[in-house]
Amino acid sequence: MKEIISQKHAVLMLSFFIFGGIAITGVPTLQAEQDVWIAIILGMIMAFIIYFVYARILTLFPGNGIYEVIGIVFGKVLGKIISLLYTWYAFFLGTLITIYFSQFIRIYALHETPDAVMTIVMPMVGVYAVKNGIETIGRFVGALFPIVILSMITVTFLSVYLFDYSHIKPVLYNGLKPVLVNTFYIFIRPFAESVLLLAVYGSLRKKSSFYKVYFSGLIIGGIMVLLVTFRTLLIFGIHNMHFSTYSSYESIGLIEFGQSFQRIEGAVAAVFLVTGIFRGSICLYAAASGLAKVFNIQDYRSICAPIALLSSLYSLNLFSSVDELVEWNEKSYPFYAVPILVILPVIIWLTAEIKMRIAKKKLQTSADADA
Repeated sequence: MKEIISQKHAVLMLSFFIFGGIAITGVPTLQAEQDVWIAIILGMIMAFIIYFVYARILTLFPGNGIYEVIGIVFGKVLGKIISLLYTWYAFFLGTLITIYFSQFIRIYALHETPDAVMTIVMPMVGVYAVKNGIETIGRFVGALFPIVILSMITVTFLSVYLFDYSHIKPVLYNGLKPVLVNTFYIFIRPFAESVLLLAVYGSLRKKSSFYKVYFSGLIIGGIMVLLVTFRTLLIFGIHNMHFSTYSSYESIGLIEFGQSFQRIEGAVAAVFLVTGIFRGSICLYAAASGLAKVFNIQDYRSICAPIALLSSLYSLNLFSSVDELVEWNEKSYPFYAVPILVILPVIIWLTAEIKMRIAKKKLQTSADADA
């Protein structure tokens, strides 16, 4: 029985996926500095363009995820090669998420816990989520989303007394070029990473609009990213954001609002952790469903646990420290990801459009001949 996701849940899943990309770490700021909020807005505009491509691909082949579309467009052999690229990217991004969040837990909560334990627990929670099905994950996000929004609004309200508006001045002091460079990095993470949801949205309910899903999700997720970034910038300042791996979370630790609200970052950390588990679950689902498609495995659930275990082991050896990961993320990751997130989707879209037009012409010619 095919799983079905409602349009509402699809929108919230995209918003959640976008927000989860910066929930604890914040957005890259090295180029734009205090003008990073401008880079976020420009990054959203860029995302509108690539989201049109994502939505168009799914609109051309309703009821099919990215792996099915690739098979239809490129055939068996080339289709499997391209599908493997997306499968690898899903696996790799899931590994990065595991490193970020396992280190976050170890640093701020379970100091004495070995890395191996933390890097196994989180992916295994993802296995449980994925085995329950993507429809269940969608419902879970729908139930949790109001709590996330409420926590964001509450924390922002409680932190107003810490805001220093000089932290966002002067505007465009270094010109527009650094902002444009930073825009590219923010466009890649967190916005374009949502290419993995192409594997999920094949389960979207019939007559749903992929354009509404992508554009609504982008607006909601983008506003969430803007709000968290503004709050962190106004509290922390750009200098502290540069030297903090988990700036969004650490800025919340400064809030003190009476006895009952002191040190509320623990509760917020739980919300942030759930966003990480969700993103990791989507990566696991995309990797498992892709691998199942390539190797003709009937049920993707049967390979979730081995993939998660491999990701855990890989995360222990990929980077020597979280600081090394941050440096690689800021300098190299966007260029590594562009072919998967931008170039290949455009090629898939254009090839699909050409094939669809050729097919329509053949049908028209055949109909004219019969007439």
